[in-house]
Amino acid sequence: QQGEITHIVGLESRGFVVGAVLANLIGVPFVMLRKKGSKYPGKLLESKSYDTEYSADTLVLQEGILGHTSRVLIADDLIATGGSIIASKQLIKRTGATVVGMACVINIKYLNKENLADETIVASETIHSLSDVIPGPPPTEPLKWSHESD
Repeated sequence: QQGEITHIVGLESRGFVVGAVLANLIGVPFVMLRKKGSKYPGKLLESKSYDTEYSADTLVLQEGILGHTSRVLIADDLIATGGSIIASKQLIKRTGATVVGMACVINIKYLNKENLADETIVASETIHSLSDVIPGPPPTEPLKWSHESD
């Protein structure tokens, strides 16, 4: 169907967890984008270098996995400056694939609002709150952890 996602692409390394779960849930293949220097079989395509908050990186994708009929959702845990997302989108487009959107757990919008203004990003602003895992009203004092066994 037009607009349907055919692949989920996860960015190394926490994007592998987010992406693999999404791919499993919707029943499509999961593809890893790895950092340059990672062991990856076959011929590789490289992204342009991009800046993160603390370094410069390059991503690689195994050639032949994506093509002109692929409709891709990019998945990562967090989007900060947007450098890795933009580099991954450009790399994926070089295969002929279409990037239909991006999904993340946390999107730090004030760091990337200029870089990603025109991008479609689906984000959850929080993973879980205490009310999701502890029944009743939120605690008024910090939780105390004990290493003692009963």
